Amino acid sequence: MQRLDLGQIPLPGDYGQTLLRLLDAPNIASKRWAFRQYDSLVGSNTVVGPGSDAPILRIKGTSKAIALSVDCNSRYCCLDPYVGAMTAVVESARNVVCGGAEPIGVTDCLNFGNPEKPEIMWQFRESVRGMRDACNGARACRW
Repeated sequence: MQRLDLGQIPLPGDYGQTLLRLLDAPNIASKRWAFRQYDSLVGSNTVVGPGSDAPILRIKGTSKAIALSVDCNSRYCCLDPYVGAMTAVVESARNVVCGGAEPIGVTDCLNFGNPEKPEIMWQFRESVRGMRDACNGARACRW
């Protein structure tokens, strides 16, 4: 596991500029520009569009809908892949619940480097273990 020593991080000289740089960072900045380019109403199935915690799509020909969420904090995963993966699963589940749905499944979408490198395989293994444990915990508490 990697460790972060906060004492080694220098304080910024200009907090205003630091804030502007943070707000411009791709993992913090608004993603509206991206989802505005995609026609989220294709087939008129969108009930709640992108930008919400969990967009909701109507399933044609039924009275059912599906809520979707994608989440991950790469910094958490870098520091501790097990905790980072658990956090991603739990955050996505919370988003789905906030949309009024019940979480019933996950997909991994894991993207790692060369698994022949021991440190990469360790990250992968820990991420899968974290996802598994988050799902098992969810089953135990029934969201």
